[in-house]
Amino acid sequence: MGLGISYIRKIQNGTLSEEELSDEELSEKIERYQEWYDKAQDVQNTIQDLYEQQRSLIRQKLDNILTYYDDMDSYLSSITSKMESLISLHDEMGRRSSFTELVEYFCKFFRIYEKLESPNPLVLPGSHTPLPFFLL
Repeated sequence: MGLGISYIRKIQNGTLSEEELSDEELSEKIERYQEWYDKAQDVQNTIQDLYEQQRSLIRQKLDNILTYYDDMDSYLSSITSKMESLISLHDEMGRRSSFTELVEYFCKFFRIYEKLESPNPLVLPGSHTPLPFFLL
């Protein structure tokens, strides 16, 4: 733009004085440079904002992944606990079952539980008898 480095530094630092703007041609160059410098600063600020938004979204995605795996861990712990209760019940009833039979038995009652439409999840629809605790 034809400006000396000293003028450029003064514009960037905001230390340009009015006395230096007396030359009309120089003043016009300074105004054009100031305009472009301000636009460049705006672009730089926008880029910084976008980087911050991207970092925030990455953190949110990581939090979502961690929450998903925490929920999955809780779900699997619940299934394990229910299977242990089922095994214990079979042992107390004197029945010995293979693991495959226990899983099939568990799945059968889990499907019943999933189909519950009753407002009280402890009672099957059309019945007043609560489900055994190990099926919940």
